[in-house]
Amino acid sequence: MSTDAAPPTRPPRRLTQGLLLVVALTAAGLLAVMVWTGMWTQGAWSAGSLLFSVGLTAFNLAPFAAMAAVVVLVARVLQRGAPAAALGVVALAALTAVLLVSFVTSESSTAGLLFLFLPVYLGLVALVTLALAAVLHRVLQRRAQRREAPDDGPPHEAARA
Repeated sequence: MSTDAAPPTRPPRRLTQGLLLVVALTAAGLLAVMVWTGMWTQGAWSAGSLLFSVGLTAFNLAPFAAMAAVVVLVARVLQRGAPAAALGVVALAALTAVLLVSFVTSESSTAGLLFLFLPVYLGLVALVTLALAAVLHRVLQRRAQRREAPDDGPPHEAARA
């Protein structure tokens, strides 16, 4: 295996910044819906209700922090996986938007359970994005190494000589 392969070019800085902006705006949209539901504005506060609200908010924001970490990791280490990261961020934003619109327009008494399951779905999106970026980076890295390797002919002919 040759280590002389040219280092991959980093994704454009604007792409990384744009992806992080989309993640931040999507997280802000989720927070806006959580505030709109009245979770933070309900009457009497107790230590238990405050702890629950803070915990649920942190649980719901964790996948966005994970996706931001994936974007930064791709920008610094897995540069060739940038298309997978972009696809993952778009999927995260789209899934969040669709589920939040469904929540807002629902008249079901159990619609609030979305805030328990949404982080699980979004966490899976972040994990799949990381896996796809790593695989894409590795495949493109191997392809680049093969292009730069000298072609000595088929290996079976070289063994006979």
